Amino acid sequence: MASLWTSECDLLIHGAKAWAEAGGDLEHRSMQALRRNMVLFRRVGEDWICAEVGPESAFATWFGWRWEKSSIGLPLGQMPGGRTFARIANRPYDEIEATGGPRYDHIHTKALRGEEAVIQPLSFKRLLMGCRFADQTFALGLLVIRSYSLNIDGVDPEIIRSMPEDLVEEN
Repeated sequence: MASLWTSECDLLIHGAKAWAEAGGDLEHRSMQALRRNMVLFRRVGEDWICAEVGPESAFATWFGWRWEKSSIGLPLGQMPGGRTFARIANRPYDEIEATGGPRYDHIHTKALRGEEAVIQPLSFKRLLMGCRFADQTFALGLLVIRSYSLNIDGVDPEIIRSMPEDLVEEN
């Protein structure tokens, strides 16, 4: 988390501050401005189910408006990105549910993109936050920003930069 504060990534820094001010309460005024950029999940049995997709979230802008509108209610493994995203998400999501705290990650992978479902390199920063829905049940909040400025041990910066430049949201 310490590297978040020096990352110059305004959205994620604002997200961490809003989360702290709100105490994780999604209905708190501090969190309201973030909701357009967030994806929210809730646990149902063994699955993480998509509860909300913000229209300005990296998810919506990567996969497109049809998936933004169609993902609510789907288990993580059935959303676009399928098992790839489920594989890189399940353990950290479980960790956030157990601790309630935030987690900041740098990730590079390949993922299906858009209506055409073309596999493309994807480099992003991710802030996971333990939150609460209005009924006080656990919500997993996810803020993502596509970026070249990642620090991943053992991954060559050229691999990180293999994501098309027009998809970068933050340098």
